[in-house]
Amino acid sequence: MSDTATQTQSTVQSLILKNAISSLRIGLEDYELSKEYPDRILSSIRNVYASLLLFLKEGLCRLSPMDTGEEFIRAKLEPILKPNGSLGVSGIGDKTIDVDGIQRRYKLVNVRIDWNPLLLIQKERNNIEHLYSNSQITVLQSAICEASTFIIDISKIVFHTDPTTLLGDVWSQICDIKDIYLPLKNRCNSSLAPLLTRGFLDQNAISFVEEFSCPDCGSKLLYLFTGPDGPSEYGTIHLRKADDCELMCYACHTKIPLYEAFEKFIHNNYEISYRDIKYGGSSRVKLCLRCGHHTFIDDSHNDFCLYCGYEKENLHCSRCGELLSLEEQVFDGLCSDCFYEYQKTLEDD
Repeated sequence: MSDTATQTQSTVQSLILKNAISSLRIGLEDYELSKEYPDRILSSIRNVYASLLLFLKEGLCRLSPMDTGEEFIRAKLEPILKPNGSLGVSGIGDKTIDVDGIQRRYKLVNVRIDWNPLLLIQKERNNIEHLYSNSQITVLQSAICEASTFIIDISKIVFHTDPTTLLGDVWSQICDIKDIYLPLKNRCNSSLAPLLTRGFLDQNAISFVEEFSCPDCGSKLLYLFTGPDGPSEYGTIHLRKADDCELMCYACHTKIPLYEAFEKFIHNNYEISYRDIKYGGSSRVKLCLRCGHHTFIDDSHNDFCLYCGYEKENLHCSRCGELLSLEEQVFDGLCSDCFYEYQKTLEDD
């Protein structure tokens, strides 16, 4: 890359980053004012959402394999032939990529990000811009809190630095906004206690539930539904088994069966891609022999059902010592080869 191109890329990056930090600062100031003047939360949502997109575009500029960096955030790209004869890419027009495009570009450069906080605030912002918001102010404020956590994540994942270095004095503003989100999150987590006391889930499974996100809006404010009064650590459930329990989203009021929430979480976090399977890999998510849900993780690091806690009864073949798969648990301690060999000897007798 030439010195001129490097300088151009640095300038683009610094201007985008400066804009991102300014938008975030204004959004967080509006957030604080919303505690006294609730309408200010609307401008807070707009500015914080804009800042997230700018931070992500800045990250793409830094990750860009192209000369200027700015090309990588253009909505339309077309191939060009460079003076040295190599193939390059040029951005077309002034329009930059939207959220879907940003996600695709990060996937292209193999950077994994949890997009739920961005999608949550995007939904609220779209309601504000195009219709109206019927969310409680605490829900809107919690979206800002989750967005602040998102910025902390991308500072580490995308920029490979700590948020204090990336954000400067704005970092102290982020530290001050946890007072809305954390109490709500703690209330949601506390509502899960009956699942433990009734023996429906163990503590390990509870810790996974605390990380679940709403399938509709992406919020992590999910709680055990025990009635219309919202999340409560004193809620009671009059149900016979875990499969009858439901989680409810505090933000958008979506209900999801507990087992289905586990299956979605496991699919998103443990299932390998179709491409990996195509090139010889095998699915790590399997049907649990005890609970009958696709919640059993079978790989070198995990060997149990996240939902019901079932573990393999036999780890190794009693005849040859080979490691047994989940499917081979039905062969009474034998691997499939030894079991069929044993069956054949019975037939010969």
